[in-house]
Order: sequence, then C-alpha cells, then structure tokens
Amino acid sequence: MKDITRHPAVCWLGATDLVAEGDGIRPTRVPRESGYQLSLPTAFTAGMCSGVRLAFRTDAEELRLVVNTIRVQVDGADPHPACFDLVVEGETVAERDSEDGVLLVVDRNDINSLRMEEGGPATLEFKDLDPVMKSVEIWLPHTAQVTVSQIAVDADSAVEPPHRGPSWIHYGSSISHCMDADRPGDVWPVVAARNSGKGFEVTNLGYSGECHIDQFVARYIRDSNPALISAKLGINTLTTLVERTFRSAVHGFLDTVRDGHPTTPLVVCSPIFCPDFETDPHTSLEGDGLSETVSQHFDPTLTITRIRSILEEVVASRKERGDEHLHYLHGLELLGPDNASDLPDGIHPNTVGYARMGQRFARKVLGENGLLAQYQFN
Repeated sequence: MKDITRHPAVCWLGATDLVAEGDGIRPTRVPRESGYQLSLPTAFTAGMCSGVRLAFRTDAEELRLVVNTIRVQVDGADPHPACFDLVVEGETVAERDSEDGVLLVVDRNDINSLRMEEGGPATLEFKDLDPVMKSVEIWLPHTAQVTVSQIAVDADSAVEPPHRGPSWIHYGSSISHCMDADRPGDVWPVVAARNSGKGFEVTNLGYSGECHIDQFVARYIRDSNPALISAKLGINTLTTLVERTFRSAVHGFLDTVRDGHPTTPLVVCSPIFCPDFETDPHTSLEGDGLSETVSQHFDPTLTITRIRSILEEVVASRKERGDEHLHYLHGLELLGPDNASDLPDGIHPNTVGYARMGQRFARKVLGENGLLAQYQFN
C-alpha cells in the first residue's frame, strides 16, 4: 500500500494545528502558539478530535489507518472507545472502534491519583470500496486524542484534494464538544453542518468544561477566514464570572473577533435548558467536571436564565450601534424543557438530544427562513 500521511492532497479539516509526534501527526483544536497559556484540562480537552476529519478524493478500494490514541476514564466509569467513521460521498459507510492506546485514569476527588495505563497502536482497515474517484472523510474520535502514524491506500490509486465548502467556526463548552454523543458524526455542530445544505466545513472549538470566553479563542477566530462564526456561551462561566465580568468578557470577545471580521455573520447562542441552574446557581456542577458544591463561589444573581438575558442585551446593544451582522439565538430554541428527557445528567444531551440541536440549528439559523437566510455562503 501507499503511505499518504503527508500527501499534500490530504486535508486535516476541523483542526487548528498539527503537531509532529514521533513518526506521526497529532491534530489539535487549539492554536499551537496559545499552548503555553492553557491549563492542563483545556489543553487535553482541546486535543480531543471533536469534528476533526481527514478528507481527500481517491479511487482506492482499501484504506488503512494506524493510530495511537489517548482516552480518558473518569471516576471509574467505563471509558468511551475511540470511534472512527468512514464517510464516502457524504454517507457513513463503515465504523471502527478501538480500545487500544493509552488510558488516562482520573479521580476528580483525588487529582494526585492521576495515572496513565499504557497501550499500543491500532490498525484500522476499510475495504471493498468502489474503485471510482470519490470523496472520502475519515472522522476521528471526539472522545480521544489521536496521533496518526499512517494513512495508506492501494499502491496504484490516485489521491486528489477534496472539494471545499464555506468555513464555519463554532465555539462552546462540553455541550458543543459532545463527548456523550455515540459517534463522531453525532456531534451537534457536525449534524448542523450536514443538514445545512450549504456544505459547511465546521471547526468545532467546543471544549468540555473549558468555555470561559477566552481571548486565545477570539484571536484564533479573528486571524482565521470563516464564512460563519457562532459562539454558544454561558454554562461554564457560572463557575468563573459574575454578572459584571461576564458582560464585559462577552463584549471583549466580540470586539476581538470583529477586529478581523466586521461583517461576517456571527451568531451568539445562549445556554440550552439546564434544570439545575435555570434559576438557582447553588448546585453542584459534578456533571460538567467539578465534584463539589461550590455555592460560595457563585454570583447569586448569575443564573442560566439571567445569562440568557445578558447575552440578548449584549447582542441588541451592539446591533443598535451598527453591528447588523450579529445575531442572537435563544438556547431553548435548540433544546428546551420539553426535551428534558434528552438530558440524562441534567446538563449534557444524549445522542438524540444532540441530533435535535443540530437539526434545529440548521433550520433556525441556516435554513431558508432562518436567522441567516439573507446571506449567500460560497
């Protein structure tokens, strides 16, 4: 077979940077130059491949992928397998799961107990593909870090660059990272892009527990070339900001993004339904990465309901000052009280809930009667 790991036609879509590791390549969802600014949880979460895929065109009948993965096991729960999906001409045609590789074992009540269980590489094969030129995407696991040591195709097969669509950058929390989704294609921004009918190439900057309206994200978006920008804000900042600083942080984030993209459509989305925090912030955030009840650290006025109001006010005030390309989406339009059964832990949707969110975002924002119906995306 022919190694195409570093072939110029192979695009690593959804990654912000590629890091050389040994003889392999590790995609990441945080710009390399920002790495020194990040805490370990942010860096690890951003290293997971939510929305990252390898894309190219080929007439190969067989593909082979050799990877090393790092998965995480939290508080003794069963760790997610590393899921790889093969998509050909927009249709998922094969799924492969791996439980090889390194396992990072975490006890949130005893951070000093962190340990790594060593594992080896996995070889994933996809066979019996049609011997015609076709668009191929290999979606990497949304629940693991991945170093790709080899991408191989039949020795005599052709490899060409993929067809490209308009770029969409999305920023959010664990509810955008979607670690509880079953497969890489079930991540809700991916569902939305697929259902948009516009061929969006989404880069998902959804970081579990780590969406704190960070300037490194704003600068990355500012310096990129997206056709669409969205930011789903609010749930993680319950633990880090009060109303005064939350409002200012949102304005500062938008100011930085607008420095590079003054007229690009930008959608600010507020939190989806979160029963424990709608009107009372004094509740444990155990399901989103914290293990204690931290009511003494909360601003008692900054509830999810209040956060939605602040975000709507921020967007309205900026539109009044001339930012006509800024839009607000109420989070309950994506997932509301009627869908509470889709929130097994009261915070994170299941796969059905993520599908609802993606389909609704596609319709309410990108559809013919959606918020952005007036825009032409090329």
